[in-house]
Amino acid sequence: MRNLKYLSNKYKMKSPFFLLIFLIFLVPNSYCQLKTIKVFYNKSDFCSSTLILDSLGNFFRESGCEGRSDISLGKYTFRNGLVEMKSLDYDSISAYKKILKKHLGLNDSIAIIQFSTAYNTPVSNNHFIVKATDSLNKLFELYKLNNEGQAFINIKKYNKIHLIYLEKIFDKTITVNLSNSNAEIILNFPGMFFSYPRPRFQKPSVYSVRIKKDGLYDITSKEKIYSLK
Repeated sequence: MRNLKYLSNKYKMKSPFFLLIFLIFLVPNSYCQLKTIKVFYNKSDFCSSTLILDSLGNFFRESGCEGRSDISLGKYTFRNGLVEMKSLDYDSISAYKKILKKHLGLNDSIAIIQFSTAYNTPVSNNHFIVKATDSLNKLFELYKLNNEGQAFINIKKYNKIHLIYLEKIFDKTITVNLSNSNAEIILNFPGMFFSYPRPRFQKPSVYSVRIKKDGLYDITSKEKIYSLK
């Protein structure tokens, strides 16, 4: 630090160009993320793949053929035109980001449970099943979400819900306790992860692509892997 301070004082105010070089020297390997969400896709015959890079350094990928769906998510870094993606093991991923409690409506026996994606859009498909149970697990009822991503659950009868769709993906029990309030459950996944009956997590991996104005290429820039949507 003493040498750096000496250098900065020695050349202070002498050259704006030197100041720029000096700052680059201090942070030679700086990384950044994209300023806006970018969606990329690839489609061939009966197979397709979609990749999302958001502005927070997260990536989400869904790919598959003829009804099969493989999913992965993780973090990316962007530097010198290259995007390096590191996917996470599903054991380290939380199924939902947060739960927001809201006041009940006029009917205090029915709670509206809203399911939202990571980007605050409603989760809506025929596969997302929720099972409401009582404290003794003797009574239960299955619910499908409506087009707004909602389930209307009798909280006088049930006090817990099982997120069946997510339990199939994670292969473990995932529950949320009910209370005397409506709730919004914000999941950690984008809407494209809910398009098929049982998506499968891919094994963790690290890979890099080169980003251009029209899409993503291999690191040699010779083969186009994804087009910009």
